[in-house]
Amino acid sequence: MAGQTNEKDILDGMVLDGRYKLASVLGRGSHAVVYRARQRALERDVAIKVLRRAEARDPEARTRFLEEAKTMAQLSSPHTVEVHDFGRLPDGGAYLVMELVEGRTLADVLAEDGPLGAARCASIFEGVAAALSEAHGRGIVHRDIKPANVIIASSDGRARVIDFGISVRRDRGLRWTHDGDLLGTPAYMAPEQWSSEFGAIGPATDQYAVGVMLYEALTKTLPFSAATPARMMGAHLVARPSALPDSVERRTGLDAVVRRCLAKAPGARFPSVAHFSQSMRRCVATTHTHRVPTESSPSVATLFQSHRNFDASQPFHVSWPGT
Repeated sequence: MAGQTNEKDILDGMVLDGRYKLASVLGRGSHAVVYRARQRALERDVAIKVLRRAEARDPEARTRFLEEAKTMAQLSSPHTVEVHDFGRLPDGGAYLVMELVEGRTLADVLAEDGPLGAARCASIFEGVAAALSEAHGRGIVHRDIKPANVIIASSDGRARVIDFGISVRRDRGLRWTHDGDLLGTPAYMAPEQWSSEFGAIGPATDQYAVGVMLYEALTKTLPFSAATPARMMGAHLVARPSALPDSVERRTGLDAVVRRCLAKAPGARFPSVAHFSQSMRRCVATTHTHRVPTESSPSVATLFQSHRNFDASQPFHVSWPGT
């Protein structure tokens, strides 16, 4: 998880409710810190996500954190991290107890091993699709699918989806952002996350992010790159990704799969992530090539003004004027 260290949030050695002893920090984000901890009664290691103290003072942040716990508790896919418990802290904060998955995030795997072969990608993304398929079936849209939110377990190589912190539950009509707000990680945000003119956020939104990740896993590059959040928005709204390299496409035919995931209109993508997974697996299992003509990408450099120090791989939340 990304984010700046706040020494007040470092609680190593603290015992929560007399049951969980925090051992070390596993990751930090803008809203929470994740610790390795020991569950005393059962003598097992767990992961505990603790809401940052600054966030704990915000009623909406506390509510969102509780909803994340409820959302994850609904999910039972072997490709989703299991939730064990939820608790409150004396200072008004809260914590979420999850199974501890030893392994690397997909972001680390790509940085250290990438680009990945088609067969390895198929194994990883089948797991991601399975986790999302269950979530979508329960009316849950993740909204922040990215390599940092996928863990590859070292024990069995299974992909696990984590961090439902900004998910939406469509069956309950919950909406955690105000009109004009943007919430997500720019490099993986679908057009409808940038502008409601492209349609409503839904399961196809997660599928778009999966398409970005698959492109990245196969090439170790993003389909869209930009130096500023405004230019990244322009790329997702109007640009077309470059075709996969011939070395990948000639063997697998995955270019058509990636391009369908990255369609600007949600309705032009696969009917579901399960359909995406099936198409991906067929491509990997066959040697036939399915080529799609490369479309030229319009320049977006002149569409928006620059913002400095922009990292498209990090979470992004800004109120967009005039949205």
